[in-house]
Order: sequence, then C-alpha cells, then structure tokens
Amino acid sequence: AGAGRPLPAALRAAPGARSARAGDDRRDGRARSIGGIIGQTNNRAYDHAATLLTKIKKLMRERKQTQQFEYYIAQLRKDYKQKRNFIKKIEKI
Repeated sequence: AGAGRPLPAALRAAPGARSARAGDDRRDGRARSIGGIIGQTNNRAYDHAATLLTKIKKLMRERKQTQQFEYYIAQLRKDYKQKRNFIKKIEKI
C-alpha cells in the first residue's frame, strides 16, 4: 500500500527524492522511494521519510503546488495509518 502510489511530477523531480531510491533504477523508482523507506518500519526510516517530505513540501510550495502535496500527504496517512510513529512524524510537516 502506498509504495507504488505515483508522486506528483514535482515530487519525482525533487532534490533528495533520487537519494531515497536505494539503487532502484526502474522508471518509477522515485515513486516507490517514500514507500520503500516507510516499509523499513523503524523510526530512523520514518525520520528519513519525513525529512524528504519536508524538502519536497518546500519545493512544491515554491512551485505553487501545495494542494498536490497535501493530497499526497493525505494519501500517505491513509495508506500507512497503522504506522502510528510515521503518522506522528508527518503530522509535524
């Protein structure tokens, strides 16, 4: 759930999104990066995902795409609602 959810174009092109790929060279590797990080199910991974999402939020705000970012965050909340520690971290973004 969520790992394959497509990111808005600005998120796919965001600096830092590439670093989360962990060697994934598939075409949609960046779209899977946040889900892959969250899938590690530990607080360090959740911190990393939250850091990337914070950077992406800033980028999308600069591009006036805040609504798309908020939609993506809402989908992450829905997809990962069982991961309470992750949800707590993204509530602060």
